Amino acid sequence: MADQQVFDLELVTVLVAYDVLTGYGTGGKLTLKHNTDTMNPVVGCDGKVVYAKSADKSGTAEITLASTSPSLRKLRTLAAAGKQFNFSVMDANREENVRANSDGCVVTHIPDVPRTTTPGDVTVTIYIPRLEYR
Repeated sequence: MADQQVFDLELVTVLVAYDVLTGYGTGGKLTLKHNTDTMNPVVGCDGKVVYAKSADKSGTAEITLASTSPSLRKLRTLAAAGKQFNFSVMDANREENVRANSDGCVVTHIPDVPRTTTPGDVTVTIYIPRLEYR
């Protein structure tokens, strides 16, 4: 029998300013994205291709939280103060053991404050100056 891969979202931990975030939304925890492509092909008029490596290592983390998440207070406080902080992601899944850690991060988007009959999901965006996976 072939090895089956199992992904467990509970094995993914997100820390902001060294505090573990809690109260995630229904669809998932986060999406990490680089702000630019790592390599940019440049085609000359003779058809030759040169690859330009980007020096931009920055990225973003889009974190999905429930609108009732206790972590929103801390994120709103950091955003209001304009404070830089450490951001870390640790994925302990065996097949996709992703780790990312960066200092100098800031909250760039705080969601609205919905107060509805059913709590929904909200997204917080964090700018990461050096998004590298280990």
